[in-house]
Amino acid sequence: MLHRSRLTHVRPRLLRIRPRLIRSGPPSLVQVALPLVLSLMLLVAGALVLRPAPAAAGGPRLTAAVSGSPFKGSGSRSRVRLSVALSAAVRLTIRVKDYDGHLVRVMLDRRSRSRGTTRVTWDGRDRKGHLVPDGPYLFRVVARTPSGSASLVRWVTKASRELYPARPGAIVVAINPGHGGSDPGAIVAHTREADINLDIAMRVRQMLESAGVMVVMTRATNRDVNRPAMDRNADGRIDHADELVARNDVGNLARADLMLNIHDNAASCRCGQGTEVFVNRSRPWSAESLRLGTAVLAAHIRRLRAFQSRNWKVHDRGIGPGHYVSLRGATATSPRPALMPAILGESLFLDTAPERARLRDPHVRTAIAAAYYDGVSSWLASRRTGIRYSRIDAPAELPAGGDGTVRVRLTNTGQVRSSGWHLEGRLVPRVLFYDGSGAVGRLVGSVPLPNGLRPGGSVDLALPITMPTAARDWLLKLDVVRSSGRLSDRGVVQAQVPIRTSD
Repeated sequence: MLHRSRLTHVRPRLLRIRPRLIRSGPPSLVQVALPLVLSLMLLVAGALVLRPAPAAAGGPRLTAAVSGSPFKGSGSRSRVRLSVALSAAVRLTIRVKDYDGHLVRVMLDRRSRSRGTTRVTWDGRDRKGHLVPDGPYLFRVVARTPSGSASLVRWVTKASRELYPARPGAIVVAINPGHGGSDPGAIVAHTREADINLDIAMRVRQMLESAGVMVVMTRATNRDVNRPAMDRNADGRIDHADELVARNDVGNLARADLMLNIHDNAASCRCGQGTEVFVNRSRPWSAESLRLGTAVLAAHIRRLRAFQSRNWKVHDRGIGPGHYVSLRGATATSPRPALMPAILGESLFLDTAPERARLRDPHVRTAIAAAYYDGVSSWLASRRTGIRYSRIDAPAELPAGGDGTVRVRLTNTGQVRSSGWHLEGRLVPRVLFYDGSGAVGRLVGSVPLPNGLRPGGSVDLALPITMPTAARDWLLKLDVVRSSGRLSDRGVVQAQVPIRTSD
């Protein structure tokens, strides 16, 4: 985060973020807005989907899957396993590499393997037997025959704890790498904040995805998010305010469980030091955001201590007030705020030489990514209530005053079983994109959830609704209600379904 100052602006030297590590970016707003509710493709917990590797003409066909990710390297989660299915006899090479492509360990080196399945296990140790730090790693597999070769990559996560073991694939995390595109953030000594933020964010993404969690990115390259450029806040201008709204839109339309805004700091005095996290304390779910921010900050401090020296010590700047667009409620220029617990992290100061040196160190950036991972896993482990809405089947149009049925699958993503919960459908007038006002709306239907729905469990419900007698365009907002209140007031993003009533 650039605190506006007289910083040195020089020709930037971009961090080398390896293109092969960057997957496709988040879906466009058009793709996710029609319909407004996403049907998310969730990763399978603990294993990656089998996919055939590309092979040269005449080369072998191979597929591979990982089990046991994330793993710790000790205790009950001491190892991760790679299973490689071969279509022919080959000479097989399997190497473990870190996120930056550096060799960690050779598991097999051109070893003869017959057709069938070959399995290797990795205990998280390097060639010298040292336990590697937590972070994202990959298996690089190459199979050769006299007639050709094939290769593939499978990612794994080494981490201190699992992410929502009940059902990690039901969790969605939104990641917003600060700045980017037309806004480089702070630029100091050939280093751009936007590039540092993105590099850290991509490491966080890889750790989360390899642990089975779904991730949506506001950006995965150095670009603006508001593309094509449009007036997203309807103020008659296309400017930076629309860029910030676009970032909130990505997380909201994905109905993310939480949002991480990843930044680094700079100050006019060039004397800033330390780590801080910002949280807005005026949202209905601020307590949830504060728990998330506290967990992320504590993990930063713990992991950064490994890089202390005589001329630099970790400094805890605490939790700050979050007045940023990515955290605060609705305003005239930001009509669609983030609808889930969100934090803004400032890992280190870019304009302080010792901290800039650490931000340029890929080992430190991996440690920071692991700190975000730790904070997310800790928060999910303590979140009592959460719901994911999916598989919505709803009529696009009903007669004014008529009846209809909306079918939805609810997945319990919290830590407590359901008891006395109801699914409500409420109508608000349809607006552009989706409703971010927090309006409760008019009740048009309710159906109870079965008691005892366990964490990670799902239930299919048919919600009967009766539409108003007025003919117009509506948004049906779905919300789970308990005796203590609405889950949307706890930062659980509602599903919103467009329905028209006609005469």
